Amino acid sequence: MPNSIYIHIPFCKTHCPYCNFTVKLDHTGKLFKPYIQALCQEINNRTLNQDNNLIDTLYLGGGTPSILPIELLQELFETLYSVFKFSSGAEITIECNPGTADEHKLKDFKKLGINRLSIGVQTFDDQLLQKLARGHNVKQAKDIILNAKKQGFNNISLDLIYGLPNQTIQSWTESIKQALELPIQHISCYGLTIEENTPFAKIYTNSQNPLLPPEESLEKMYSILQDLCSENGFEQYEVSNFAQKGFESKHNLNYWKNTDFWGFGVSAHEFVNGKRKANTQNLEDYIKNPLNNQELLETNPALEDFMLPLRTSLGLNLKDYEIKYKINLLAGKDDLIRDLLKQNLIKLENNYLKITPKGFLLSTEIIGRLMP
Repeated sequence: MPNSIYIHIPFCKTHCPYCNFTVKLDHTGKLFKPYIQALCQEINNRTLNQDNNLIDTLYLGGGTPSILPIELLQELFETLYSVFKFSSGAEITIECNPGTADEHKLKDFKKLGINRLSIGVQTFDDQLLQKLARGHNVKQAKDIILNAKKQGFNNISLDLIYGLPNQTIQSWTESIKQALELPIQHISCYGLTIEENTPFAKIYTNSQNPLLPPEESLEKMYSILQDLCSENGFEQYEVSNFAQKGFESKHNLNYWKNTDFWGFGVSAHEFVNGKRKANTQNLEDYIKNPLNNQELLETNPALEDFMLPLRTSLGLNLKDYEIKYKINLLAGKDDLIRDLLKQNLIKLENNYLKITPKGFLLSTEIIGRLMP
């Protein structure tokens, strides 16, 4: 059985124009309690008569879980602690947005057992934050991090986005520098993607839009990110993730190792006993009936076990893969392998195939070319 849990909390103060996750603006909070009650019902019912493993990681994502009143989070955690046993060093993460958790709330998070924060900053440029409708400013972003440190949080991650409309290389560089000056241990950085059915999709209809940074600027931004993180003791352990030694996200590493995890809440995905399932994306349907709302998703274990490890600095064990799937991933690819090695985009070490830091920017293309 899984030793990781993902819980989706769909509520947000604002709906970011680039986001296509299942989110709900509920300024009155009238759906908060019914949702938590439905969530607790799902957790209780779906784990009945299960011989559960010790839980090593719990991740509350969204949405913005930190906007929930502490009483409702307490109700959720009481259910979790009654159903699951957690290991002594379990990593328990909650996603927070600046402006949604003051010192008192952060202190309450600690009391619940939360020991890791993932803070959605996105940029340290007030003008860009306004255009992104993030609902916070740079001062609030710095305040929540400094307050978290004051309350004893020693495992703090923040999110940044590059490739934003009108974002300059100078602005991006400044954002990274300001992030690295703060008491954080982890940075997740994502290139902007224009997702269907989002406000940005209507505005930026193609990647050549003049307001979006050109490809060469994106490559430069990624390179600057890698260099500055490396210089400041943040090792790149995955395509989009950098951490001080020992502060890699255990929860996300489980995803990339393709290990089982529970998924609870509207639109939540899970991987249990080799089966991938997804809950309904309809919030009202979920609240009315949090059970029997799962859809079985197609899986391709050989492809997943190939692609996911290559996103990490650890890479893919070629020998283990061949034993498991009877596939020699290098067979018939001599010219391609030679070319990728020559360009320093991949390396082969002790039966491991790894994408290099230089190759990470092109990881999707490289993985596609190496695909079995």
